[in-house]
Amino acid sequence: MKKILFLILGAALLLLPMTGCESLEPVPDNDVGKFMTWADGLIDKTRHNKHVKLSFCDKWEFEATQVERWVDGKLVETKDVDNIFPYRTLLFKSSGYMEAEGMGGQWEYRYNYLFIDVSKTGGSNYFYEVEKLNTSQMVLREEDYAIGGPIVTFAQDPSGTHYFYRFFYKRK
Repeated sequence: MKKILFLILGAALLLLPMTGCESLEPVPDNDVGKFMTWADGLIDKTRHNKHVKLSFCDKWEFEATQVERWVDGKLVETKDVDNIFPYRTLLFKSSGYMEAEGMGGQWEYRYNYLFIDVSKTGGSNYFYEVEKLNTSQMVLREEDYAIGGPIVTFAQDPSGTHYFYRFFYKRK
C-alpha cells in the first residue's frame, strides 16, 4: 500500500511543475499592483475574482473575435469580425511573467480583469475583463474607447453607445 501511495505522490509531484502555476488559491482583490495603476480610473474595483491563478497558466492560442454594440445599457448587436485581434498567442506563468508573440512582460489578475504589460519589450499595457475561463477556452472582453475624447466606461455610465471586443482563445 505504501508503494502505491509513494507512486501516486511521485507522479503528482512530477506533473505539478508542468502546470505553470503553483497556487490554487484565488488572487486577493485588494492590491492593484504597481504596473496596473494606469488602469485605475477605467476598471470596476467592485468586481471580485471568479477564477484561480492556476486556471490562466498555460499557452493560449487566439481563435476568433466578436464585437458587441450596447445602446443605453442594452446589448443590441453581436457580430463576428476577422480583422480585429489581440495577441495571437499568450503564455502565462505563475511568477507573473508572460510572453506574447516574442515579447515578455508581466501579467496579473485582479477584480476579474486580466492585466498585461509588455511595454518594456515593445508592446503596450492592456486589461481585459475575464468573461469565461475553463480548461479549454478563455474569453476576454475589452471595451473600445473613442480616441481624443473623454473616456466614459460602460461601468461608469451605460447610456449612449458602447462597443466591446470579445476575444476567444483556446488552450494550446
